[in-house]
Amino acid sequence: MKRSWISVLVVAAVLGLLTLFLGLQYRWLAKVSEAEQERMQKRAEADTARLAEDFNREMQSAYYNFQTGSELWATSDWGAFSERYDFWKDRTAYPELIRGIYYFPNRPEAKPLEFDPAARTFNAAEITPELAALQSRFTAEDFRNVFADAYAMVLPVHESVDELQHVVLRRRVAAIDTSAIKLPAKFGWVVVLLDEKVIKERIFPDLSRKYFADEYRLSVIDTSGQTIYATTESSSSPDASAPLFSVSPDHLMFFANRESLPRVGPENTKRNVLVNERMESREYSRTEENGRTTSALKIEVQKSGDGSKPRTAVLAGTAGAEPWTLNVQHAAGSIDAFVRGERNKSFLI
Repeated sequence: MKRSWISVLVVAAVLGLLTLFLGLQYRWLAKVSEAEQERMQKRAEADTARLAEDFNREMQSAYYNFQTGSELWATSDWGAFSERYDFWKDRTAYPELIRGIYYFPNRPEAKPLEFDPAARTFNAAEITPELAALQSRFTAEDFRNVFADAYAMVLPVHESVDELQHVVLRRRVAAIDTSAIKLPAKFGWVVVLLDEKVIKERIFPDLSRKYFADEYRLSVIDTSGQTIYATTESSSSPDASAPLFSVSPDHLMFFANRESLPRVGPENTKRNVLVNERMESREYSRTEENGRTTSALKIEVQKSGDGSKPRTAVLAGTAGAEPWTLNVQHAAGSIDAFVRGERNKSFLI
């Protein structure tokens, strides 16, 4: 009988120790899994952001390389434009990305011009239904620079002027001109048409292989929820997301030009006139509403030398929502589901 009680106590002690060990083991596995989940989540978010940056950089390169002044179009300086095209083509990994470049003069009766890379010149082009539909959109008052559904980017060309209206600060506050700077009138538009097949069959697959293995699913959707590209079927709960097709104000390039400073004439020979070349305030913000992100840019200058005076907005605008969104999801359904499954397997072993 005594030996029976000892056996029971030994078995109970062993079971207690095993229970304690399993509890400690599960707690340790839970902490390890939590750390692994955090690491994987940060890595997925970082790689998603980098993939989006690479794609946006490719689009921005095809956009900003063709920013020109009106002089080029007024003088038909096609050689200068061809140099820009060669510069872009020599530095991109996807020279077939651009399927066409057109110039639309800001005159109702004028026909568009089409760029011929082989002849390095622009020729008169017929307005196809595609171009006509696009023209009616980018000439509207609510201008946008990206029409993702048409795989097109539009660059406005402004008229060159000898004098620009500037905000000046005088020593006598009463004589201050607080009028806002106005952009010159539009001279025309440069339209860059992109090849849908190159984007879907080359750029997205290349970037997918570069940043993600087969354990992740990638999808690109537009603002209406339609799928633009997907590696495999994915759900609506991604582990990481990033905006695509962005040429928003935080990526704009500003050029300084001394020739744009106001010319000094007889009416501006007073010694008490100073030109304020400093931007007092630049605000860039993003807001989200109903799942859509909108970007806004606002530039302000002081009304006078007194910092307490209210500022005058000289440039304000809305960049609009990025037309596409990149979603990344783990093949297990989510990073949380993958980590939880691995933790349970380890615990059972």
